[in-house]
Amino acid sequence: MRKIIKRISVPETLKIGIEFNKIQFSQSVSQSPFPKREIPKDLITLWIDELTNPSGADTRITVDGQYLYSKSLILKKRSDYFQTMLDGPWKENNSNMDGFKYNIEITDFSYSSVFQMLSFLYTDQIQLSNNDSIWDLYGIANKYLITELEEQVKGKIFRGINQTTCAENLFKHAWKWSILKDEFMKYVVQNFHTIRNTNEFKMIIKNKNDYPMFHQLNTEILLAYVPEEPEIKRETSEVNNNNNNNNNNNNNEISMQTV
Repeated sequence: MRKIIKRISVPETLKIGIEFNKIQFSQSVSQSPFPKREIPKDLITLWIDELTNPSGADTRITVDGQYLYSKSLILKKRSDYFQTMLDGPWKENNSNMDGFKYNIEITDFSYSSVFQMLSFLYTDQIQLSNNDSIWDLYGIANKYLITELEEQVKGKIFRGINQTTCAENLFKHAWKWSILKDEFMKYVVQNFHTIRNTNEFKMIIKNKNDYPMFHQLNTEILLAYVPEEPEIKRETSEVNNNNNNNNNNNNNEISMQTV
């Protein structure tokens, strides 16, 4: 007997139902398949040289009696502070002097710090030498709202925290900015049993008049290292003392009556 096989037509697209249980989603950062290309050193040097060349610049910056030059377009694109300053009626915006559209005088930072700030705005690179103060560079980045520079310098500062220099840096520099102060304070408190015996910390105590925030910072460290008694314990202690005093008074009265 011949078997007859019935042919079934199958559609071109076949959908299969699948049920998933306990699905978990997570975020992942995709990596670029191509590494970031470094800026050629000769190009960086060329851009940095522009800071001392008045040709083509429309902004002159006076620092410590010396001049630096820049293009206002770069300043405004890289810093919200300069954007507001150069587009608004700011005191620093003294236009059309000596052929420059903008004349800015900076009195609260050194020439080196301003030069390093401008170098970063032009090249996105930090060029620190041994004579440059990383604290001044952080301060100028913080004031002029250059977030990328501020974050890079902050990371460099935090990576350099150690038991030998942390107290000195806290009392001398870090207290000026809350985000730095909190990190240094936390480190000092956690390692205070060692730091308080270092020569560096002993010198801070000896020369405390050189540190304007010495008393406040020292108090904060001690309170964090040896916390005050909770209010409940304090009240309990006071009650116990009062009870002891009352008992002593009663005993004295009984003794007097007996006599």
